[in-house]
Amino acid sequence: HAAGARRRATSLLLAQHKPFSFLSPSTAPRGNKKFAVDLLVQKNNAVAAPWVTNAQLGAPPRSADHPRSVPGLVCIGRLDADTTGLMLWTDDADMARRVMSADSGVEKEYLVRVKGHEAWDERRRERTTRLLAHGMAIDGVPLHRATAGWLNGE
Repeated sequence: HAAGARRRATSLLLAQHKPFSFLSPSTAPRGNKKFAVDLLVQKNNAVAAPWVTNAQLGAPPRSADHPRSVPGLVCIGRLDADTTGLMLWTDDADMARRVMSADSGVEKEYLVRVKGHEAWDERRRERTTRLLAHGMAIDGVPLHRATAGWLNGE
């Protein structure tokens, strides 16, 4: 933090399992698919207490128990619609940037199922593993080197 900057007393951090076909906030709307953020409502909460305090709620665009009513709520990272997995949400933009930064040291792990791989020969499997480990890019930005391998033949 810069000199004189005040650290927030509390930050909101929510963990969500994103189901298949729901969209991350960075994804453009498609057809009838819904956004994962819309699942973060009290009726879906595993905790008995309200998921957010009244002090954290701003002027709600929908209702006081809707996550879009929390000022500055952002998703840390993204998942494609055709994936499931952990999504983290926070109202602390600095924390989100620190976690998403390539220099954060936060390990991201993915388990990918490849359709049609059963018919591949060993050479194609090795080539695909090398591509996943060293040749991937997102939006034209090369990713860090990764460890890739086959689990249970998948």
